[in-house]
Amino acid sequence: MRSFDETITLSDKEERIKTYHATTLRSSLGFLNRQSSEGFVTVTNKRVILHAHGDSFSGGSFLVSEVPVQNVSGLNSYMGKSTSLLWAIITLVLGLGCVTQILAMFASFAANSNSGSSGYNPYLSLGQQAPSPSPSFNFGALVLAAIFGGLAFLAFKKVFNTVFTLQVYANGADAAPIALGGATGGLFSQAASKALTASPAEDSELLIRELGAIVLELQTMGDMAIKRWKVKNSDEESSREHTQRPKKRILD
Repeated sequence: MRSFDETITLSDKEERIKTYHATTLRSSLGFLNRQSSEGFVTVTNKRVILHAHGDSFSGGSFLVSEVPVQNVSGLNSYMGKSTSLLWAIITLVLGLGCVTQILAMFASFAANSNSGSSGYNPYLSLGQQAPSPSPSFNFGALVLAAIFGGLAFLAFKKVFNTVFTLQVYANGADAAPIALGGATGGLFSQAASKALTASPAEDSELLIRELGAIVLELQTMGDMAIKRWKVKNSDEESSREHTQRPKKRILD
C-alpha cells in the first residue's frame, strides 16, 4: 500500500492537518477478483484530497481527487444501512436451488429403498429368500446442495450492508470533485477505484462530523486553524493508544 507521502506532494507552506481512513474493501470472490483497496480523505491548509490505493492480480493502482479549501462550497454525506434488492433475489434463487437438490436427494433415496418391493421377483418363484435392497445415496445432489447453500450464504451477507457516501462540492464545478459512494467500474475495474464504493472504515463517522468544521475554520481563520485541529488530532491519537494498550496486554 502507498503512503500519503508516496501519493501526494505538498506545495510550499502547505501542511497536512488530518487524514481520515474513509473506506475499505477486502474482496470475497477469491481468485476471480482478489482485490483490496483503501480510501483516505486528507485535509491540508490548502486542499481537501481524496486518495485511494489498491492491489489486485493486475498490480497496484491509485487515484487522487482534490479541491482547494477556499473553493469548497458545500458537503453532503450519509452513512446508514442499505438493502440490496439484487442480492436478495440472488440469495432467493440460490436458496431455492439448494432446497431443490435436498428434495431430489431424499426422493432418490426413497425410490431406491422401495425398489424391488413390487413387481416380479425371481427369488420368490424359486422359493428362495430375496436379498434386501440396499438404498443408494445421491451424492451428486448432496454436492450441488452444498454448493448452492454456500453461495446463498455468501450472497445473503451482501443483502444488508452499511453505506457511506460523501460529496464535496466546489464553486464553478458542475459535479462534485470529491465523491465517495458513487457508481464506478464493473467487476474487473482497477482496485483503487473500488475504494469509491467500498465499505466505511474506522474514521468514516468522524470524517462526517469534522470535515465541515475544519473546512469552515480554514476558510475563515486561515492558517490559525492548523494548530487547533492538529492538537485535536494528537489528543485523539493519544486517547486511542491509551485505550488500546490494555487490550494488547489481555491478548498477550
